[in-house]
Amino acid sequence: MLDSQQTSAEELEDDASIKEGDILTSMQEDRNAVQFIWAGGIMPYYISDAQANRKDGILAAFKMISDVSCIRFVPHTTEFDFINFEDSTG
Repeated sequence: MLDSQQTSAEELEDDASIKEGDILTSMQEDRNAVQFIWAGGIMPYYISDAQANRKDGILAAFKMISDVSCIRFVPHTTEFDFINFEDSTG
């Protein structure tokens, strides 16, 4: 029996959708949430020299995303928020 803190699958179905087979998202969510951080869907990126051997793959992934979404990737200049590809310990 479900207590008041739990939600049944039926209740979830009324206000949710499943993405990629296992990600539960609200139907109420703003599908353009990227606009809050990345104005106009523009996402600046920086690929460090240490990642040069992966640059072609990263750019290909950017193209795949841009081809099916409103997101566009541009090289980072002075933006505060940007995607940073670098070697790190985690």
